[in-house]
Amino acid sequence: MNITPGSDRIEKSSALAGQYFREGFCCSEAVVKATLEVFAPDFPVRTVLPLASGFCGGMGDRTGPCGVISGGIMALGHFSGRKESSMSDKRSRKFSRMFLARIQKEADGLVCSEILEGMRFRNWNKKGCRKLTEKGARILAEIIERQGLVNG
Repeated sequence: MNITPGSDRIEKSSALAGQYFREGFCCSEAVVKATLEVFAPDFPVRTVLPLASGFCGGMGDRTGPCGVISGGIMALGHFSGRKESSMSDKRSRKFSRMFLARIQKEADGLVCSEILEGMRFRNWNKKGCRKLTEKGARILAEIIERQGLVNG
């Protein structure tokens, strides 16, 4: 898959996240899979995808954070996280806060059950969840792209 730099990657990440959600991946899995495939195409996504599974549906019972948030923070860690304990975590925290603030504003909440309650009937056939997954992947891609977390 050839992806050109700039907004094409942002659009591609969002579209892929929605596609993966429709294919049966949950929100956290779809966001991680799409983001890493677009921005780190040589990274073996299959090695990290199972780690995102535990974050599906608000950590399994909708009482935890939305999986879009968890999956997004996981993917951000790939690009901004530290590789050794002696390294500072300020960079990763900065980008996590950026992502969290934008998602919270978009979803009008952080906890899965609260977000779902706000969606009500707009989540027919999980349409609201898919749209939030797409939007979360877009926000994540914008941060990665605009903050220079990847080359090219």
